Amino acid sequence: YVKVGDINSEIDILNMQIEESLFRWEEIQNKINELKSQIGIKATIKEYVPNEEYFLEKLDEMVEQAFDDQCTGSNPRYPLISEIKEMYLKAYYGGK
Repeated sequence: YVKVGDINSEIDILNMQIEESLFRWEEIQNKINELKSQIGIKATIKEYVPNEEYFLEKLDEMVEQAFDDQCTGSNPRYPLISEIKEMYLKAYYGGK
């Protein structure tokens, strides 16, 4: 029973460390968003390209160009086309 208690204590410590890391990450994101606002960078692509139909019409082409970009291959993990598309959609509509 002592070993189970020790394991549970270690799990609790790990959970607290994860929560602290997530909190710090949220703080960093908030500071980045504040800075973007201060220097005039809009929060979403939609604020730059309000015509949703046009954006969606060009989306597949942009995804393909991003996938084929020479820098994409230097990422630690090669992204799927569907993941790039999801990133564009989140960047357009806003979201995490």
